[in-house]
Amino acid sequence: PGHGIRMARRDGQLVIFSSSKAKGMYNLRKKAAKLHWTSIWRHLNKKGSSASTSKKRSRRTKKVARSYVGMTADAVAAKKKSGPKRVARKPGSKAAIAEAKARGKK
Repeated sequence: PGHGIRMARRDGQLVIFSSSKAKGMYNLRKKAAKLHWTSIWRHLNKKGSSASTSKKRSRRTKKVARSYVGMTADAVAAKKKSGPKRVARKPGSKAAIAEAKARGKK
């Protein structure tokens, strides 16, 4: 006693009912989603446990300016704002690049 009612369907799947009421409704081919006393109906219609479930708020990560050894945080920020240093190419590098591309195509 206390383990519900088990029934094997024709296709071999075992169906477990919690009560004879549930078994009767299953035999009458009633959908559990349409019966107000079932947990499926309560879940679909958002009944119960509404106070405890709320959308979890996520925190955004904050960027913190840190200083390095021999450089303050303000100096690091100033260096970042100035942008990356551009290195000028040698005068004949464009021709060398074009020649290398031509060799690669052959």
